[in-house]
Amino acid sequence: MTFLPILRSQNENPFTLNFFSRFLVFIVIFQVIVYCIHQSQLLSYAVQLAISHSVAFFYSLVADITIIVDGNHLIHSDSPRFLIVDNECTGLMLFASVSAVIMSFKQPFTARLKMVLLAAVLLYCENMLRIAHLLFEVKKDNNQFEFYHLYVWQIINFLTALLVITGVERLFGTKEV
Repeated sequence: MTFLPILRSQNENPFTLNFFSRFLVFIVIFQVIVYCIHQSQLLSYAVQLAISHSVAFFYSLVADITIIVDGNHLIHSDSPRFLIVDNECTGLMLFASVSAVIMSFKQPFTARLKMVLLAAVLLYCENMLRIAHLLFEVKKDNNQFEFYHLYVWQIINFLTALLVITGVERLFGTKEV
């Protein structure tokens, strides 16, 4: 008897159930795509190289220091310290999760596509900033790389994802539900 009010309230608000079921479908699809990219040596290496070159270019603009790109290794020209851009550094898993949320919205397809494209740009820029900061941090003798990598940037990634989802929905979303 106690379950009836819960079932009744869920049936009265199908938006939550519809959104959640769409989200589950999209998260599975997108995460499988990310898994396939990570399993493909050619695709994963191409993504890693693109990010490595982007970060090296950005870092050289900001810090006026040359960064040597050797494959997916970012090496300081004036230090033996380096950073490796691997699959976990690509940000694809975060992008897949954010995209699943956006695609679960009940908006026109073109609006959702615009939201995903803007989210991709914003998350890519945030990821470049994250890797550049970690590259800066790893150069120091007594660095806090692990702390920033495992704690600070994980919180920033989460907050960025929430802000991106909220921002693109407000920018491109309609008021219809």
